[in-house]
Amino acid sequence: MLRSEIERCVRTCNHPVLSQGYIPSRLLFIGTEGGGENQVRLESREEVRAKAGAADLGGTEGPTRYAALSYCWGSPDDAKKQCKTELHSLRAWRDGGIPDRCLSPVVRDAVALTRSLDVRYLWVDALCIIQDDVDDWQRESPLMGPVYSNAHFTIMLLNSSTCQQGFLTRRSSGDEALLPSGQAASGGPNDKLVADWSAAAWSGRGWTFQEEKLSTRHVYVGPSRMYFACNSGVVAEDGPERGRVKEKSVLHMLKKASESPASERGIRSLMRFWEVNMVRQFSNREFTRPQDKLQAIASVAKCIGDHTGYDYAAGLWVPRMHIELAW
Repeated sequence: MLRSEIERCVRTCNHPVLSQGYIPSRLLFIGTEGGGENQVRLESREEVRAKAGAADLGGTEGPTRYAALSYCWGSPDDAKKQCKTELHSLRAWRDGGIPDRCLSPVVRDAVALTRSLDVRYLWVDALCIIQDDVDDWQRESPLMGPVYSNAHFTIMLLNSSTCQQGFLTRRSSGDEALLPSGQAASGGPNDKLVADWSAAAWSGRGWTFQEEKLSTRHVYVGPSRMYFACNSGVVAEDGPERGRVKEKSVLHMLKKASESPASERGIRSLMRFWEVNMVRQFSNREFTRPQDKLQAIASVAKCIGDHTGYDYAAGLWVPRMHIELAW
């Protein structure tokens, strides 16, 4: 299901992205199933480009496609134990690769899923950002917009609450899903996804907010099924019907606003959506480090600011500050 839906989306959907052809500063080379290159290795943007050029594979085809992972790190103890790129390990991960036994369970499963879909590269924050280098984090954290929007697909883990939990072997065989209070199930793919999404620890974490909003193709891994979702709809692996997505991506909304005959009206609608929907959703998210809150929505804000020309100030838009402070 995932392979066919991703291929259909590539052929038929025209999803907007940021910085077409963007390659992150670092990616994990993971090879493909049966390809004989199964060593996970950290590669720089320059190495990825050189390899693509040597293979005469560019554009949207070949090894420059990458998947991104959106997941919960978990408790401080779990996060501390996970395999990370740090200054002392950077050269080893690039020269000799990362031993499979060192990978956290969630990354090991993400590698397996990405390989099975014939994508050779994976972006994981813990391994593609140098975790003990403040300068590197300050350079990389504002780039989440292009990282996630240009990913071939993003894996979003609704059935894992920590990096120490794998997700491929934890899927139950039952067909039950918890529903948020007051909602009835029609059995369609969107109802199932909303139920799984609402019950997930992942959907309550701060950093996952913009990772979801900026991604164009979503592979959700739920407790008993996987889903593929893009702006054209959502499909569950246990049913052929297609449902409507609960919310379009930020980039899709920006595109529609710019296409509006009255662009000012489109911008006003976009700003109301920011104030009524996005801020409300984001305000309920949890952070291990509360000081990360502004940075964790900065890429979404940059997209909107670049489109509207509005100046952004710590969660508020200057031309609408008199409205946004009226609460």
